[in-house]
Amino acid sequence: MRRRLPPRRKLRHLAGLAFAACACLAAIDLHVAPNGRDTNPGTLDRPLATLEGARDEVRRQRAAGLAPQSVTVEVHGGTYRLARTLRFGPQDSGTEEAPVVYRGAGFPRPLLTGGRRVTGWRPYGDGVYVTDLGVEGLKGVRFRQLYFGGRRQVLARYPNPDAAGPSAGGWMYVDTDPPPADLLEAAGSRRVLRFRSSDARAWANPSAGEVFLYPQHEWWNNIVPIEAVDRDRRILTLARDCSYEITAGDRYFVQGPMEELDAPGEWALVPDGDMLFFRPPGTFGEGRFVEVPLLGALVEIEAGAAHITLHGFRFECAGTSAIAIGDARHCRVEACEVGNTTGYHGAAISVAGAGNAVIGCDIHDVGGHGITLAGGDQKTLTAAANLAENNHITRVGLDYRQGAGIVVNGVGNRVSCNTIHHVPRFAILFGGNHNIIEHNHLHHVSLDTMDTGAIYGGSLNWLSAHGTVIRNNFIHDVIGCSGKNGVWRSPYYAWGIYLDWTAMGCTVTGNIVTRCPRGGIHLHDGRDNRIENNIVVDCGTGEHDAGSQIEANGWDTEHHFWKRGLGLGWVAQYESVAAEPSWQQVPSFRDPRTLALADGRTQFGNTIRRNILVTHDPRAWVVRFRNVSPGHNVCDHNLIWNDGRPLRTGLLRTRETRGPNLAPNPGFEASAGDGTAVDWHCRLTSAASTGVCLAAMGRNGDRSLRLQAVAAAENAGKPDWERHVAASCRF
Repeated sequence: MRRRLPPRRKLRHLAGLAFAACACLAAIDLHVAPNGRDTNPGTLDRPLATLEGARDEVRRQRAAGLAPQSVTVEVHGGTYRLARTLRFGPQDSGTEEAPVVYRGAGFPRPLLTGGRRVTGWRPYGDGVYVTDLGVEGLKGVRFRQLYFGGRRQVLARYPNPDAAGPSAGGWMYVDTDPPPADLLEAAGSRRVLRFRSSDARAWANPSAGEVFLYPQHEWWNNIVPIEAVDRDRRILTLARDCSYEITAGDRYFVQGPMEELDAPGEWALVPDGDMLFFRPPGTFGEGRFVEVPLLGALVEIEAGAAHITLHGFRFECAGTSAIAIGDARHCRVEACEVGNTTGYHGAAISVAGAGNAVIGCDIHDVGGHGITLAGGDQKTLTAAANLAENNHITRVGLDYRQGAGIVVNGVGNRVSCNTIHHVPRFAILFGGNHNIIEHNHLHHVSLDTMDTGAIYGGSLNWLSAHGTVIRNNFIHDVIGCSGKNGVWRSPYYAWGIYLDWTAMGCTVTGNIVTRCPRGGIHLHDGRDNRIENNIVVDCGTGEHDAGSQIEANGWDTEHHFWKRGLGLGWVAQYESVAAEPSWQQVPSFRDPRTLALADGRTQFGNTIRRNILVTHDPRAWVVRFRNVSPGHNVCDHNLIWNDGRPLRTGLLRTRETRGPNLAPNPGFEASAGDGTAVDWHCRLTSAASTGVCLAAMGRNGDRSLRLQAVAAAENAGKPDWERHVAASCRF
């Protein structure tokens, strides 16, 4: 028999149960401030000092048995110097109903930095200052960038940058005399550079320098250490291979040698003795201090973590990524600012996993890419649903000049409503499958490279791009730049949307593209792409190119690019997924070994229709097709304006006839037997006697129609050229 509680005790018992229930569901609310201590409880009046301390406090409270509705960590304004990468693992996860949020409180945003202030400066002479890194506690520490007053400074270099001509100035050019054959055989053409005699320099320690070089092509740069210098033969030997062969006229500069520290803003690190030299562009003082990045990534959200949000922070001084989201789920970076990161590889924010998002962030002055999105399973075409939305990205690729605003790979990811401008190469670089690129504003891109585009994908992977949708983007002022052998060309050789090599099965629709020097949209040997309902205006007007609004350039099986592609593993890529049911449902997925048409050409299945194409430049083409089989690619129902001039398409004949014949008996071969042409009738509006007969030597057939009239009275006596007969024919 259950014992009944007295009313008072019953009320106290129920109140206790309610309190316990509330305790189990209560949210954890912590505060962090620069003047706090990690021994504090994390309340508003007794805050913690670090985000790491807050993370550990959440772990302790959870270990004590609390199951909170949510976790909110309010991080108050100030600077937080990270001693190590801040890592969140599965144990730090939230849930959909109870997320974990680290929130910057107010403006200015709290700053998380991987940088370390460097002090102890003393005059060295001629405006140069020096400090001993060993004394600063940085003995043996190496870094690739230095900031002064929050601005990136220049590693001592030759030639110096040219402020009046930042693109064309400050370069050397590989000599036209080839390197000695013995050196090429010993080191290879990707490691040997012959400099001009006017560029000879005297460096006490050449191995402290590195070459910043665009090898062979002007697609991207390499930064490679110097192994040795042979001044007699004018040879720089590099410590590792460049991406391509080094060729005559390639542009480059050398950075790092102490002897080149001759301009304000330059710095040099001398490893022997850990001495750092700097020629500041202004005086040291409040807000004008030296800072160097010591961490690779600032924040890592590791595999297995979920429902963690970073909102409202500034991130600076990362050596690779400011924020790296690994194989995590439903994590978000919102309303953050990322700047002053360095590194040839990596991105300001990198995202893998699934369901993650980067929303409303400002990203600028970074060494590599702005944002990278990956995730999903390409073999099964399982979507990741990662998102980059409403971000403002500019000045990426400061170290790696192929650094893009956003790189999207993987499966089923989305790049939406971003503004990207003033970048050295691509605004958006895509690969993978079923990704969506939409509603982005892209302008003033490709400022430092050529053979490029605002949105670019393809070229290497046979699995690339199938199912990609590029829609409703506004693209303008794609520049393009070439400086081979000091001959500078710009705007030059750049498109708005560039589907390269293996970009197959893409849909490009609803985009507005204008002011691109080579063309608006380019299909480079692509297959099964749909180019529909776009507006392309005044493209192909670059100073050095007679381009077009839409351009298609095909290959054939004898083309070295095609043979090279097969050698790069297209067949193996195809076979890796050919048996997968998901890939068998992809219409554009074809075996490269059986792809060619009967004439050997390899570009087919593309549809270009219902586009508005406009040009006012007499040099520009409206559409231009080269080495493309007209019968296997559809270009129809486009609205075209060439400023009143004849249309230029590159096609010398029409494609096959479709639909009803609007001009039956066009060669007038069929006769009614009385000398008249079948399906043709004539009416003269003036009073005249007429005769209609068939004449020989027709243009399209054997015969042509001839109207023969006897002039009416009003024409009597007039010369033939002055006689007027109004006639109409119908069929």
